[in-house]
Amino acid sequence: MRTALTATATAALALALLTGCGGQSGKHDCASVADAVNGNVKDLRAAVAKGTGNPRDAATALRKLQLNLDQLTSGGNSSATSKAVADLSLAASNAKNSLDKGEPVDLRPVTTAAGALTSSCGKG
Repeated sequence: MRTALTATATAALALALLTGCGGQSGKHDCASVADAVNGNVKDLRAAVAKGTGNPRDAATALRKLQLNLDQLTSGGNSSATSKAVADLSLAASNAKNSLDKGEPVDLRPVTTAAGALTSSCGKG
């Protein structure tokens, strides 16, 4: 009986530790993705800069940004993170549409949503 109680207590402790680490790992992953997204936004900003704009580099930055966002769409995120991901996906899509049409790309929605993502990933 004592062995069964010890085994149960050990299993419960292990589960609690694993669950706690999983939460931290998810938070770390979100922060890592947010950091990568900010790098993508910086690359996008450089690619569409006046006078030095490069549509191919902008398209590459948008593709990388979406790939990074896809890492956060599997669920388990806070509602603020999920909203930031959705907003950033929409802003990136709109930027891509403008780029495809040869129109000026408005980066304000992209940078605003990227800031919201960074903020939401930093929260517990």
